[in-house]
Amino acid sequence: MATAAAEAASAGSDAAFQEFFMDNSQSTRSQVAAAFRKVADECSSTPGGSGTSFCTDQRRECGGGLLAYTYWQDRGRDEHFGTTYYCPIYFETLAPQSQGAGCNDQSQASNTLHETTHAVLATHDIAYGPQNVRRLSGSQALQNADSYTYYAICKSVVVLF
Repeated sequence: MATAAAEAASAGSDAAFQEFFMDNSQSTRSQVAAAFRKVADECSSTPGGSGTSFCTDQRRECGGGLLAYTYWQDRGRDEHFGTTYYCPIYFETLAPQSQGAGCNDQSQASNTLHETTHAVLATHDIAYGPQNVRRLSGSQALQNADSYTYYAICKSVVVLF
């Protein structure tokens, strides 16, 4: 998903980019493409990237519909280290991959991308969901995890997880 989104952001002006990042300038597109490449690098690192993930709620913070949560630390020079904890509901209610419901379709893959933006980009949860994301300013969108998530969902034709 992240690779497809990076390629789409680099390719040129499009309505979805404007919709989720409020700006189609080349500088913003380059910034977002670089961010998605960081996410793709983290997700494709084997045996693991710079972050740590747990499939259990080791900090006991799950509840109230929370799918996962990430804590990150700033390493300096625009590098971040995150630890992600996946809640039982992530495994119980989300399909592993997109089911083709368009830009609103959540899956384990899209949630993992969301959490990875926290871990490697130090994004925040300023707004959740596509409708709320569309109301952000451009600077807020660049710092919002769901802006990246929903753009990636819209730009992913096939998601293999």
